[in-house]
Amino acid sequence: MICPNCGAKIPDDKLYCEKCGAEFQIVPDYDVEVEGEIDKTLKNIGNDDYKDIEFDDEPNLLASLLSGKRGNKIAYVLLGLILVLIIVVAVVFGRKITSQNTLEYQLEMVDKCVAKNKLLDAIPYLEKAYKFDNDSSHLFKAADYYYTEDRIYDAIYTLMGIATDEKSKPADKENAYRKVITLYEKSADYAKLAEVVGNCELEKIKKEYQKYLVAEPVFNFEEGTYEEAITLKISTDLQGGSIYYTTDNSTPDETSELFSTPLFLEYGNYTVNAIYVNSYGIKSAVVTKKYHIDVEFAFEPVILTESGHYDKPTKILAEVPVTETLYYTKDGTTPTNKSNRFVGSVQMPYGKSTFKFISYALDGTPSEIVTKEYEFIYSDPKISPGDAVISLMVRLVDRGILVDTSGVKNGYAGKFEYWFVTAYTIEGRGDYFFVAEYYADERGQKSPTNIVYAIDVTDVNKIYRVSQVGNDNFNLIDF
Repeated sequence: MICPNCGAKIPDDKLYCEKCGAEFQIVPDYDVEVEGEIDKTLKNIGNDDYKDIEFDDEPNLLASLLSGKRGNKIAYVLLGLILVLIIVVAVVFGRKITSQNTLEYQLEMVDKCVAKNKLLDAIPYLEKAYKFDNDSSHLFKAADYYYTEDRIYDAIYTLMGIATDEKSKPADKENAYRKVITLYEKSADYAKLAEVVGNCELEKIKKEYQKYLVAEPVFNFEEGTYEEAITLKISTDLQGGSIYYTTDNSTPDETSELFSTPLFLEYGNYTVNAIYVNSYGIKSAVVTKKYHIDVEFAFEPVILTESGHYDKPTKILAEVPVTETLYYTKDGTTPTNKSNRFVGSVQMPYGKSTFKFISYALDGTPSEIVTKEYEFIYSDPKISPGDAVISLMVRLVDRGILVDTSGVKNGYAGKFEYWFVTAYTIEGRGDYFFVAEYYADERGQKSPTNIVYAIDVTDVNKIYRVSQVGNDNFNLIDF
């Protein structure tokens, strides 16, 4: 090769002129002969003309290219063509990728999938389309396709994505929630409905679908110790459901006590468990409150026998706490702990009577006074209590027990008196007027003799001595 700078000959294995130092030009000048050879070579690539070419065991393409030999020049051209091909392929492939990474392409592919009735294949393109313009209509359409293909929970998942996405418009969120609620309504999944509506941040949706909500019951008193009785109320802001509660440490359910009126916590320890159950049977969490009422007071007496008119012998009954003592009067006077003690029951007096009751706690604290008005008279009496007393005294004279009906008895300075008590029912025997015997000494002091007689209310001639067996049981003895 001749140096173009000084004309000196340059050896084939040199890259520069040893005489003038000029560098060798790697790209050769245009040579018609050489170009013809290249065309010929390219046309015959793959022909058998090259089957006998021997290659080095370790070819060095760069060294071959720089050597300047004809074969090396051909290799150089091939390398250039390969590079051009790679560039062309890269450009074409890049343009294809670029064309696919557009909103228009995604929507075009959606239309093609729908035309082929391949709705599930269209969904990934809709999801990509949403990433381009954040238009929720793409996801709504995807949810519709899932629903059409009976992929209900995938449809719900997609809709909830719209409902909870910060980028979603308020109207789209509301629409998504409505569609989700409708799907759960169709499947009657009320537990999920309660969860979705409860977690919804849109007050409009919560208000419209509050029938599906559950909420923990609210107590008007915080748990703790109180030095006075409290009236406990349990409530929620929801409508249509019910509150159930227990006070025995058990877990409440629909079979427990229905809360309808306030609970009056008077004394001692209380554990109240409550739940809210909506109209679809979905329960809230159990709320537990513990109260200690530390107050000194006595419960107001609970008299079981109500005021009123009675036409047969009746026992007056009352509930008395084990920690209290009940006292009463039957003449309308104010009772105290010095009055008659109420034990078991009291027979209602014949005629009209006014009972007053009072309880005393262990520390002597009195309760409020309870008053009851009674009237006991036989509606069709055969004899009167006065008739019974006269008949008894006549019988006692006949038996020689009395000297006369004035009550004189041999050996006694005073007189005996007989007072009507009331009427009793003797089981298996009928009703009897009870008349008690008293002794009045010469000074007029009266004391009971503890002798009681019974006169049949239908026959004055049936008179018996009474032997008491227990508090309310009596035997009749002939005399």
